[in-house]
Amino acid sequence: MNNNADIKAYICDIRGFMNAERYNKYAKLMPQYVVKKVNALRPLDAKKRTLGAWSLLMECLKGVEDTAFLHKCPERFASLRFDENEYGKPYLMNFSWIHFNLSHSGDYVMCVIANSDVGCDIQKVDRKNEKVSHRFFTESEREMIAEPGDFARIWSRKEAVMKMTGKGLSEGIETFDVSGDEVILSDQTNCYVVDFSIRNEYKCAISSRWNNFPESIWRVVLL
Repeated sequence: MNNNADIKAYICDIRGFMNAERYNKYAKLMPQYVVKKVNALRPLDAKKRTLGAWSLLMECLKGVEDTAFLHKCPERFASLRFDENEYGKPYLMNFSWIHFNLSHSGDYVMCVIANSDVGCDIQKVDRKNEKVSHRFFTESEREMIAEPGDFARIWSRKEAVMKMTGKGLSEGIETFDVSGDEVILSDQTNCYVVDFSIRNEYKCAISSRWNNFPESIWRVVLL
C-alpha cells in the first residue's frame, strides 16, 4: 500500500440533474450492477441520488489514467465490472487498484477516488439526535455537540471511517472516537479523518489510512 495515498474528492449539486432528459442520458451509460441498484429503489428522489452518485463516479474516472478512455467513449462505463465485499462496499473489478467511495444527501452527491482504502460521507444538517448520540457517540464526541451542525459533523466522520474500512456498521460505530483527526479502531489499527465544507447546511468528511488529504473538493457539473 502506498504511504503517499493519492486522494481526489469531488462534489456535485444534482438539482440540475433532476430532469428526465439528463437522468435518461446517464441511465443508459450505467453497468447492470448500477441499474439493479437504482431499480431496487422505490422513491424517485432516492433513484436520482443513487444514479447521480454513480454518474459522478463515471465523470471522475475520466481523470484517472487507466480509465481516461471514458472521455472519448463514455459508453464503455457500462462494460466496467463492479462487485461488493462481504459487507456491501462496492469495488471496481476491472481496475482493483482504483479505490473509490460514494455518498449522497439532500442536493449533493460526493465521490472520492484514491490508490488505497478510502471512505467519504456527506450529511445534510437536520437536528440533534440525543438518543443516537448517547447510544453511539463517545463522551468526547458528545462534548463537541452544541448544535445540529456538530451532530452532522460527527456522524459524517464516523460514516466515512466505517466506509473506509469496508466493514460499514459491522465496524461498530460506538467502538471508535472521531473527536480528533487520528482514529484508533477496535482492532488497534489507526486511520485519519478530515472535514470539508461546501455549504453551511452540509457536513462532509473523508477517511484514509494515510494522513494525506486534498486541500479542497472539486466541484463537478453533470451535463
